[in-house]
Amino acid sequence: MEHAELEAPVADAGSIALFAEVHDAVLDQVAGLLQLSGEPLRAAMADLLDDLEQDFIAEERMLAALHCASAPGHIAEHGNLLARLAMAADAGTEVCHHALRALPAWFRNHLDHWDALLAHDLGHAGR
Repeated sequence: MEHAELEAPVADAGSIALFAEVHDAVLDQVAGLLQLSGEPLRAAMADLLDDLEQDFIAEERMLAALHCASAPGHIAEHGNLLARLAMAADAGTEVCHHALRALPAWFRNHLDHWDALLAHDLGHAGR
């Protein structure tokens, strides 16, 4: 699956570029998962979920350290995605592929809203 690389929004572009890079790396991983089915897909989904969880933990630590007002919603978004992907992984190849194909749009929305808020707070923390 080809995907367009995510671009950082114009506002806070310097602060948010790292989030876009991390999301792009995940989308590269997803492209490979779409070539799999059955047990190899389930195993690869477990790896993807672990990678996402580790990335989200790092973001959530930043949210906590900065006392971000957006933290509850941001963290809930992470939890919802992980839960949906875990359910999709258990539901079989077709459902899993459908969930994986929805990730670019999810990441675009997440970057534009939640990560932009975090980038804003990061930018202000350094001042």
